[in-house]
Amino acid sequence: MKRLLPFVAVAAFAAAPAASAPAAPPPVTVEFTLTGLELLPFGGEYLLASTIAGVITDAHVRLNFTTAGTFQAQNFVFEFAGPTGGAGPLVGADLGWQGRGSFSADLHTTACNGEIQMQGDGGGLTFFFMNISPTAESLPTPVQGTLGESFVRLTVQPCTIDWNGDFRRSVQDLFDYLADYFRNSPNADTNNSGEVNVGDIFTYLQLYFAGCGGF
Repeated sequence: MKRLLPFVAVAAFAAAPAASAPAAPPPVTVEFTLTGLELLPFGGEYLLASTIAGVITDAHVRLNFTTAGTFQAQNFVFEFAGPTGGAGPLVGADLGWQGRGSFSADLHTTACNGEIQMQGDGGGLTFFFMNISPTAESLPTPVQGTLGESFVRLTVQPCTIDWNGDFRRSVQDLFDYLADYFRNSPNADTNNSGEVNVGDIFTYLQLYFAGCGGF
């Protein structure tokens, strides 16, 4: 619901300095490589697994496909999905693919964005599903061809305690945080005070022992 503030309050708010962003470790990427993947003739789900934990902020999909036999590129279908959402179906015809030969697509999508919580201290598997198939109207012609350089690359923002971005809570996270703290890195301002001081260590320790059960 939109709320309207009195003019004086708005003016005071506008004059206040902008708050800095809360401290966080750098984002990391998780890549599912599809290059050379053996294609199922009539489609089906490929099961992919990762120990990913954090907030997915972007999915980069790259497809390089070369047809074979009688298969027509406009009938190529690609889908990717996980617990936070999915990309596709991407259909060759919608990508501008037509006929036989080599074709490519390179795109970013927010359709997979969302949080995957760390399980305990990490290490649990999260499953993703992928499908490459022919369009229904092209059946019974199977998918024929090869995937060149192709991948799905997820950008993930780890939770605050996962300072080294390995999707686990370990003492190494604490050491890596302290290294940033003693370098006086602005990134170590865990209490969002605008400066790095001993209060940030206490804040980080509180978060560290609480775990990555949520953000």
